[in-house]
Amino acid sequence: MTATNPRRTPTLAPLVLEPASSSTPSLSVIEPSPATAMAADYEEEMPMYTVRWLRPHYATTLLDLPTEPVVQSHKEHWHAFAEEESDDLECEWWTLPEDERLNSGPLAAEDSVPEDLEEDEEDVVGVSIYKDKLFEVDVRKMELKPVYWRRQTTHPVPVMRAHWMFDTTHPVLEPLNSLLEEMYREARPWTAAYADALDAALDIGPEAYHKFKYEIPDDPQKRSVFFQDGDSARLVSDQMTTRIQHAVYASLSRSHGSLAFPYSTRLFRGYEAALRAPPRSRPPSRGTSPSASRGPSRDVSPAVSPGSSPTGHAFPRKLSLSNLHMRSIESARRSPSLDFSGMNFSHPPSVIRRKRSGSFRQPSIDSLSFSETSSTSGRSNDEIELVHTDAPGKIEADHGNVTDLVFMVHGIGQAAVAQFEGVNWVYSVNLFRQHSRKQSATPGLSQLMRNNRVQFLPVQWRARFAKLKDELQKQEAAEFERNTYTLSEIMLKDHVVFARDLLNNVILDLAYYMSRNRELMTRAICIEANAVYRRWCSRHPGFDKRGRVHIIAHSLGCSIVTHVMSDQPTFVPPLSTRPVSQLYPTNQLLFNTSALFLCGSPAAMTMMLDQAPVIARKGRERSKYPRPDESLDEVGQLGCMAVDSVYNVFYPADVIAYRLNPAVDVNYASELPPSAIANINASVMGRISKALLSLPTLPMRLRKLSFGSLGGGQSPLRAESLDTKMEREKELERTRGKRRFAALNPHGTLDFYLQSEGINEYIDMITAHVVYWNDAALAAFVLGEIFADQDDKDKHV
Repeated sequence: MTATNPRRTPTLAPLVLEPASSSTPSLSVIEPSPATAMAADYEEEMPMYTVRWLRPHYATTLLDLPTEPVVQSHKEHWHAFAEEESDDLECEWWTLPEDERLNSGPLAAEDSVPEDLEEDEEDVVGVSIYKDKLFEVDVRKMELKPVYWRRQTTHPVPVMRAHWMFDTTHPVLEPLNSLLEEMYREARPWTAAYADALDAALDIGPEAYHKFKYEIPDDPQKRSVFFQDGDSARLVSDQMTTRIQHAVYASLSRSHGSLAFPYSTRLFRGYEAALRAPPRSRPPSRGTSPSASRGPSRDVSPAVSPGSSPTGHAFPRKLSLSNLHMRSIESARRSPSLDFSGMNFSHPPSVIRRKRSGSFRQPSIDSLSFSETSSTSGRSNDEIELVHTDAPGKIEADHGNVTDLVFMVHGIGQAAVAQFEGVNWVYSVNLFRQHSRKQSATPGLSQLMRNNRVQFLPVQWRARFAKLKDELQKQEAAEFERNTYTLSEIMLKDHVVFARDLLNNVILDLAYYMSRNRELMTRAICIEANAVYRRWCSRHPGFDKRGRVHIIAHSLGCSIVTHVMSDQPTFVPPLSTRPVSQLYPTNQLLFNTSALFLCGSPAAMTMMLDQAPVIARKGRERSKYPRPDESLDEVGQLGCMAVDSVYNVFYPADVIAYRLNPAVDVNYASELPPSAIANINASVMGRISKALLSLPTLPMRLRKLSFGSLGGGQSPLRAESLDTKMEREKELERTRGKRRFAALNPHGTLDFYLQSEGINEYIDMITAHVVYWNDAALAAFVLGEIFADQDDKDKHV
């Protein structure tokens, strides 16, 4: 059937294949003549639609910061970003050069090695996604990735700009997406003339509306496209079995007899059109197009023949789908066949670009309301949830900016991540963050924290250390012609290989620490922590001047961190005041550390081997006005760490952990047993005071001490009722241990133990070293000490 109209004038030139000038075909646009362009002013424009950005279904779980590995499914099931996030992504995408604009990320399941955090000035800030800006989308590579740690997935997480959709979770991929848009422009189904011709064909019967189909050439499934209106189409299979099935359905269902191909696959132009669509079980009735503004279903527009182009050119029916498939993945996802300069969008970049505070708003229910014909009845639970919120919502909302940043340094075992993803340090940090968020919402801690917020970030130094070690070995082999050999070459490979690999990946780090490689380990922590800190400050301006940084170290990481903090200057200037030449140190940290928490620490044993004392650094928060025997100003002296407070936390059944109190003063420590960290069922204030200072085993004189009388940040200790200089000196000697502890910790002790609820300590011994991050009592203790310490300073300084 053919419809004609004297006003039929092109508004957009057809897209055709250029003659192949190289081995890779490309698509281009034939520019309309000036007369054609002038005549286009009298024509209707194509309907506007919003490009919506999508992420894979499993990416939502990654954004919720999982505590165990996530299965990276390759099924084409996608979720939409929040509306404002999508707008930000689209605006950023339009700022790229035209030849760099991709429509989707790497969809092929190709394994790749996670990239290191960038150490140079090429840290390009992407579009921030979700809370605290922990994730970003790189619109250049069309990838979603974490900002502060290496991705846990084996291959990149792609993102996509959604054009044609099967439904809200299934976009049409390339090259079919480009072909649909090209056929759409040729058919012009948004015009009233097309609607009139289609209505007439539907009244005649199948023989008439079969002429409206546009075949997909060289398609193995022999599919065609039938455009219903300006917003939707049908993907029809012309295979004999499918046609018989459709005929049977049509004969059994009179209600759908007025629709063309009612049981074919639906397609929608734009995410919003897919969102407005009624459930699959209830096909839309004729004349209910969401884009209608005049007439029963579409705007008035000149008619167009389905067999010819509105420009007068024959429709390129021989455009080969197989040829498009021959392109490389990189070329295909660039989608050169879509001329975006001629498309109409409901939100042009100049309109949707606006400043935001970093958080995103959820789309309101009113903005997502449905008409009677497109209600959510019949949708699955997943679809209904996606309609009302496009963003992860398992973690409660955060309020205010982050005031305290906690770096978490891992110990041994991270070399086994390649074989056992479950031991990835990121999952332990996520677990501890979850416990901390829950504890921060309790009445006691929320009152203590006030408007402050804390964020926990991993420092994955093991991967950096491996890189530094390999570089050093290659350099030495080249310079000295050494006989270099690796662990795999000396290992017995014929027996118990699995056990040997596991043991080497876990225990080998201890051997590295006791060798000349210890310096490389300290460098690795400095480089990795500084890289994370630079990224954090670039996305949180002003944090280097107003924010505080703390460190939680575990296992071997504690011993390495004590070396780092011993070599650290007493104070370092803010990052923003440093010249560029000082932004990338490898032997010191770029930030000042307030509190240091050592968990399951063997640091006391390593210090014992060197007979190194633990003593406060002169000039820090608790040693501003010290006696000469209370602190030292010795940078590089092991045990003289540039921190305000030190906490040594352990389980009694942890065989890797050691007491740190004797390293401060062995005589005083004999009267100072470890202090218990109360169970979270106890009151918060009791956990901070009573559980730490009122234990029956503590000396009475310590229980009577207040924060102010412990020394440290106070004026020199006054001796009462001492009349002679000799007596004063004796008193100072007797109180030296107490004053040294007070300069290191507000509670006058460094050792704190977590109470275990296990049946037997030998059974607890098996897991004691690795369960710190699943203990809510530790999370509450860390939060209480971080923020109670600040409150203490406000009251007593």
